[in-house]
Amino acid sequence: MSVDEELGKNEKILQVTEPHQLSYIGQYFSVVLIGLFFLGLFSALFGIVIMLLGTLLVELVRRNNKYYVTNKRIIHDFTFYFLMRKMSNAFYDKLQDLHLTQGLIERLFDLGTLSFNTAGSHVIEIKFKGIKNPTFTKKLIEEHLRKS
Repeated sequence: MSVDEELGKNEKILQVTEPHQLSYIGQYFSVVLIGLFFLGLFSALFGIVIMLLGTLLVELVRRNNKYYVTNKRIIHDFTFYFLMRKMSNAFYDKLQDLHLTQGLIERLFDLGTLSFNTAGSHVIEIKFKGIKNPTFTKKLIEEHLRKS
């Protein structure tokens, strides 16, 4: 089932984005370190296989995270093929806080993470992690927050 099938009446997707490769640099680096550990512990071939499989897994996870901004809500959809699916969404009238976080590297590459709180909760419930041009997405969402 796709996000298009989940949309309500008169609901339109305004933006679709996904995490940028640089936002997963820590996971890629960890995979390389683990591969180097196995490379020294067992054999070169085993270490290389661990690095390749780990990198592939991290890339699959990154590519299967999708973030949607519609005219009625925000949606985070994580679908890992047929194995699992997690969809989180929040309608604009339920959003309380919107935070943009950018570190030094993220600012240099125009990346950032948008975090959302909803009414009745004090924890971050939805995150758009490592998206390109986060200021544009933030302004788009704020425009719809003002309308709701």
